[in-house]
Amino acid sequence: MEKMQLGSNKGIAGEYQLTGVDDIMSWTPFCAQWEGVAGSSRDAVHVTAITEDCREIALAETFQQEHACSYDQKYEHEEKTIGEQIAGLSVKALIFHRDTYCSYQDGRDEDYTEILYLTPPDYTKIRRRIEDRLRKAGNDEVFRLAVLAGVKIY
Repeated sequence: MEKMQLGSNKGIAGEYQLTGVDDIMSWTPFCAQWEGVAGSSRDAVHVTAITEDCREIALAETFQQEHACSYDQKYEHEEKTIGEQIAGLSVKALIFHRDTYCSYQDGRDEDYTEILYLTPPDYTKIRRRIEDRLRKAGNDEVFRLAVLAGVKIY
């Protein structure tokens, strides 16, 4: 998972030109699926809201489904924006999951997540969780974390 960089050309924010929280709140999660003779494909960004009491709420998404051989069989369903869906909730973060799949194009699938903090995270709590997890970790996990953190291992 990465932190979302609003106003950049990287990741989900860059792909959909999301420059600030106002853009996020007026944006709608989506899922589009196409089926055809050659295979199927999916293009989606799923969003999960994390509340102050750490509940995860999957937000509804606009859905579109088409079949390439029969254009009259098109199904579309519109949903509310992120801001409308989380109104009245005490949300501290949004997790965006980018999910694309194409059965007839190898190597072009995407599957990654980004987090956008609406309130600053409690780094003391995160640090404590890491320390607790590190105490319980095996030698291989400690080694991988040391390499990742740039700690001298010899």
